[in-house]
Amino acid sequence: EHPSVAARSSLEVERWRSHNAVVLLHGVAPNPVLDFDEAPFPDWAQESLRRVGHVKPTPVQAQVWPAVASRRDVLAIASTGSGK
Repeated sequence: EHPSVAARSSLEVERWRSHNAVVLLHGVAPNPVLDFDEAPFPDWAQESLRRVGHVKPTPVQAQVWPAVASRRDVLAIASTGSGK
């Protein structure tokens, strides 16, 4: 887990989730990654995302990537065209 992600307060995370309509139905989820630099990917993958024009993770990506990287089961639902 990136230090910036770990340092996020629960209040900051809850505000981000509320603002981005991220709802957790069961259990506790890891804090979201809000920038590609915080994502659990090698540098080359982060650069590839930027090179094709992505600026930051979509809300579903931001919340799901840390959970998947920690080997948790995830079911995510997002609107068509949202960047799932």
